[in-house]
Amino acid sequence: MKIKSGLAVAVLFWFFAALPALAGDLEKPSKAEVIEEVSRFTGLTGDVVGLVHEEKAALFENVNHAVFAAKAVNMIADARDQELATEIAMQGVEYGLDKIKEKFLPVAMNGFLAAAGVYKTSLEIIRDYIVIPRFDDAIYQAYKASRSGDSKMDASPEARETAFAAGVMNSASGYYMVKGRMFDDMIKARGLNKDVMGEPMVKKLERRIDDFWINRLETRYQLELLKTQKDNLKAETWKRVAKDLDAIRAEAARPRAAQGPDGFFFSDGNLPKGFKRLVDPSRPDDFKIGGDAGAKLKFQHFFMLNSDYLDGLVENRAPKQAPSYKLSDGDARANPSQIEVSVSLRPRPEWADTIRQQLKNKTLTVDLSGDGITAGGCKSAMESRYYFHCNFVKGGWYAELITWSLPARQLQDWQAQEVKRHDGKPGKYVDQTTTSMELTQQMAKTVASKIPAGK
Repeated sequence: MKIKSGLAVAVLFWFFAALPALAGDLEKPSKAEVIEEVSRFTGLTGDVVGLVHEEKAALFENVNHAVFAAKAVNMIADARDQELATEIAMQGVEYGLDKIKEKFLPVAMNGFLAAAGVYKTSLEIIRDYIVIPRFDDAIYQAYKASRSGDSKMDASPEARETAFAAGVMNSASGYYMVKGRMFDDMIKARGLNKDVMGEPMVKKLERRIDDFWINRLETRYQLELLKTQKDNLKAETWKRVAKDLDAIRAEAARPRAAQGPDGFFFSDGNLPKGFKRLVDPSRPDDFKIGGDAGAKLKFQHFFMLNSDYLDGLVENRAPKQAPSYKLSDGDARANPSQIEVSVSLRPRPEWADTIRQQLKNKTLTVDLSGDGITAGGCKSAMESRYYFHCNFVKGGWYAELITWSLPARQLQDWQAQEVKRHDGKPGKYVDQTTTSMELTQQMAKTVASKIPAGK
């Protein structure tokens, strides 16, 4: 996860603990995630949910938000501590979590988001002066004992102040020793002399320390409550889109004409995430679905580019020519790496036995069977070009998907030559993206997801 906030910077410099790494980023779910979650929750197959999404994407508008909300509940509740949970929550806010909270997040999660936002601000104020001290469990237990009677998870300032005053400031928790050390560190960092400081400034600094601990303790308290209620909170999130899920089930059950094989190929909307199709006027048949009636063969061929590499480049698109690119900081040519893709389909379900034999004798090295695929496998060749080949049988159809690209070493050598040609000036002259077994499998499964299971 990229460190984007002052919170993460402060935590990195703790005396006694380091920030644990995130298993993943809290960002809006992909189409594949939404389909997987709806399939799991409704019991419909992924193929069916994917088909409904293709035909009626509007039915998923609220469900997309619910999946994001459930993902937030899951990741925040699973966080190791309040600092990590706050970092995850604030990243979710960057992706719009706060904009959907009233409609899709349980009340308990809204309370945590509010507490996390206040804590983040308080932490950033304190870190301007000192290194943040480690969490003190004795202080927290005193706070928790005072706060435990609040079954509604009240996050109001009054509830926090009351619990802090009753449980921490009037206890043997050791808070005043921690506070005293923080106060001394803060005035030392600011070059102040305690003996000549006026009472208003002393009270102001003491209040900042109290606010920091109130917010820190409250965030920890609410995180613990979230952990105990995680499953119920996720169920509540799904309950808020019950009507939408019923509409998806109804659409899935609607009789529909058998989909022809042309619908099994790629469209611009279901290319792998992070890639875009190369539109080259000199190859007008790219991406079109062709066929050979005699061989009962359907096929598609096209090239993909890494869309992240293209960001910030200057594109020149001359008439009837492939686009060319320049780096944004000069006239140097940029060279996107092209991944070539070929897909073919034919009605040959009996070839499943051949695929099984190829898997058995290791001609195919990766098994693609499962999730409706009767038999399937993939192989690779890493010589003058990277080459990956997957074939499978599903629902009466035999499919092949092949990807090619230049190998990594050739791209690296090309980049080194370009740097030398530009007098050693660094730059992204040559894209280093290559095809891979993972990418090819992903694309094969995308085609498979569109083919109905069964004959």
